[in-house]
This record gives sequence, C-alpha cells and structure tokens, in this order.
Amino acid sequence: MYYIPSDFYLPEYLSGKEYAEFVFSRYEETDRRFFDFLIGLYHLKSSLNKKISDYSYGMKKKLQIATSLALNINYILADEIFNGLDYESFLLTEYLINKFSANRKFILISHNMDYINRNTQANVYLMSNGQMDLIKDINKIEEIVINIGELKNYYEEIDGFLRNYKDINE
Repeated sequence: MYYIPSDFYLPEYLSGKEYAEFVFSRYEETDRRFFDFLIGLYHLKSSLNKKISDYSYGMKKKLQIATSLALNINYILADEIFNGLDYESFLLTEYLINKFSANRKFILISHNMDYINRNTQANVYLMSNGQMDLIKDINKIEEIVINIGELKNYYEEIDGFLRNYKDINE
C-alpha cells in the first residue's frame, strides 16, 4: 500500500529523484522505467534533480502519483489526489487510475465532484457524522449533503435574513 496525503510530508531537502529512490528502496518491486515514463508525461524531467522545496504544490502531487504508480502494490490510498493539478494533469491522472484499476485498488478521498460524477465505475461513499454510507445514485449527493448537515438550516437563515433585510431597505 502507498499513501498520498492531501498535505505534503515530503522531505524538502531531497530532490524529486532522491525522494523516489528512497520510496523505491522500501518496496520489493518497482518499475523505474515506468516511473521515468510518467515523469515525462507529467513534465517533471527537468525538475527531478531539483530540491522538493522548489516544487509547486502540483509538482509535488505529480511526483507522488508517478512514484505510487511505479510500485508493484495492490492498493493506493490517496487523499485529495486531484488538488493542485492543472486540468491536463487531472485528466492524465484520471486516465491512469482508470487504466490501472483493473489490477489495483484505488481508495480516493475526494471532494472533487467533477471526478466523482465522471467516475461511474467507482463505489462512492459519503462520510457524515463519523459514518460512511454507500451512495447508490451519485446524482443525489448534493441533496443528501444539504439535508443531513446544517446546510439546509443555513440556507433558511440566509433566506430569512435577506427577506428581513429587503423589508428594512425598502
């Protein structure tokens, strides 16, 4: 298993290449040739020898994605994997996940509704009040979120405030 956190706990004093080599040294099987291929796709070749501290948020995420996919593992757990990615990298990552999902399990924590709506093959769970529920119809996520939390009350408060505010200002 490999974990890609939403925040970065990367050793910023290492280069991207040193980081990947460190991770690879912790796993029995890695595919460095595939890693190099992914690094090229993510446009990181020229930055691989630079310190991670010089990387942008998106570059750090791409480095972790490429590293994880080069490992011969069954599970990749990723928290907000699409945050920080430009749209091209978002689409590339989505494509890679779909290609590899036949042989690996991806457990993705995401608030990205674009990805959730586009990913019809996934089981989608909604976590609320410490409980996870399978959402069978992803088209109802917005309705569920509005009704189970405080959002419905906030909407009503806003409407009431605006009604009263309008009456005062007329």
